[in-house]
Amino acid sequence: MDETLDEAMARLRHIDVRNGPIPEVLRQIVDACDRAEDEDQLCWTGTLVIEVFLDLRGPEAWTPFEETMRSSVKLRKAYTCSDHSIPVEVSRRFDALVDPGSEDVGGSMPGRFGPQATP
Repeated sequence: MDETLDEAMARLRHIDVRNGPIPEVLRQIVDACDRAEDEDQLCWTGTLVIEVFLDLRGPEAWTPFEETMRSSVKLRKAYTCSDHSIPVEVSRRFDALVDPGSEDVGGSMPGRFGPQATP
């Protein structure tokens, strides 16, 4: 299925990443991931929802998001499509939860940070 941007926005518009309670937003994100019919829909979820959620909600969202990633394969897959602006050390924690062989649907791992960020 080749979902358009407009279709993805319509499918995901109910998720209030800016103001919703973090546990409820995470539940809705996982639900959107679980309902995704293919990797295209997972990537739209990563780009339109997860990326914005992590950037806007900041540190208060990072630990709950990490905990939720541990139990959701589809969330981990959608996460690989996000191009967030969170600190590298936080992103590395999230990245460590993703199996690059089977869950990297966004094609961003390994090497998300380039050689300059390698320890």
